[in-house]
Amino acid sequence: MSPGSSTESYPAFARIELKKPQPVHMIFPCRYSASSYDERVMERRKFSPTILSDARVNDTFTISEGITQTGGILQGDPLSPLLFNVATADVTRVCPPTTSLFIYADDMALGSTKKEDVQETFNRIVNWADENQLHINKDKTVQMTFRRGGRKTDNDTFYYKNEPLKVTNAFKYLGVILQTTTKSFRIHVKERATSAIKAIFDIKNIRQLSLDTAIRLFEAKIVPIITYGIDIIWTNLSLRDLRTMENVKARFLKAALGISKHAPSRIAYELARENFLIEDLRYKLPSTENSTRLLEERRQKRDEIWLDFYSTNAMTDRTWAGPNKELRHTSNPRLPPQTLQDPTLPLSYSGMRVRTL
Repeated sequence: MSPGSSTESYPAFARIELKKPQPVHMIFPCRYSASSYDERVMERRKFSPTILSDARVNDTFTISEGITQTGGILQGDPLSPLLFNVATADVTRVCPPTTSLFIYADDMALGSTKKEDVQETFNRIVNWADENQLHINKDKTVQMTFRRGGRKTDNDTFYYKNEPLKVTNAFKYLGVILQTTTKSFRIHVKERATSAIKAIFDIKNIRQLSLDTAIRLFEAKIVPIITYGIDIIWTNLSLRDLRTMENVKARFLKAALGISKHAPSRIAYELARENFLIEDLRYKLPSTENSTRLLEERRQKRDEIWLDFYSTNAMTDRTWAGPNKELRHTSNPRLPPQTLQDPTLPLSYSGMRVRTL
C-alpha cells in the first residue's frame, strides 16, 4: 500500500450496502494538526533545510532577498502532501484487517460492522499519533452509524481518551454529504442546489450575454456544482431530488432570459430551446425509474403550452437572443397566470419586449 492511499476506493465507501442486520460504524475524520508534522517529519527523515530557505517575494518591481521558512512550509507547496505521506506511511500497520481505513489528504475515516473493532482501531491510531507527536483534532472528529432504522443507543458511543465523540446524522466526506441510511442524499442535493443558485447570481450582467454564451457558461460553471458526485448517488436519487436539480437549470434560464422566477419553467425551456437537465444527464448516466418519471412529467407540461405561443415573434425572430440586448428583460414584477387553453398571446411577452426585437 502506497503512503497516503486507502484500503478501498472512495466509491466503495460511498456505496456501503447494508445487507447485514448489524449497523456500520464510522469514525471520521481524524484530522491531524498541520502545525507540527512538517517540522517533525523533516527532523525525523533528515530533510535538507535548504529546500525552504530560498523563498522570495516578487512585487513586479523588485525581488526580495531569500526568506528562510522556519514554521511549516509555504501555503500550497506540493511538498506538503509528500511530507504528510511520509509522516503517516506506517499508520496502516496499527490497523487490524477487520477495520477499513480510508485516507485522503489529512483526513482519516474508520469503518466496520463491529463497534468494538472501530473503537480498538481508533485507540491504536490515538496511541500511534501520540508516539509520533501528532495531534488529533477532537473537535473535528465525529462518529456516525449507518443503519436501516432505529435510534442510537448508549452502546454506540465512541471515545477519544475517555471523552465521548460527537455524534452526527449527516457528514460531508470528500464533498458528498452522507446520511445514516446510505440510501438518501436529499441533504447533499439541497446543498448542491443552493450553491449552484448562488453561483448563478455571481454571474454579472447575465442578460447582456448572448443566449448561446449563457448556456455554455451554465455547462462550465453551474453543472459541475449541481452534479458533484452524481455518478455515485444517481441511482439513489428520489423524484424530489431530481426536481430540485432540474429547478436549478430553470432558474438559470429565467435569469438569462430576464423573466420572473415565478414564470412557468416550460416557457423558459422553450424560449431558450434547451433540453431538460435530467435529459442531458441521462446521456451519461443509466436510466432510472425516477428520472423517467420526471422526464414524462416535464414533457407533459411542455405539451400543454398553447400552440399560438410558437408563432410569436419571440420564437420566430431570434435576434433578441444575441449579446447586449438590454430590452430582453421584463418590466413586470412577475408573469401573470395564463390559461393554457387560451389561444390569445400572453401579455407577459409584450412585458418582456422580446416580441419587438
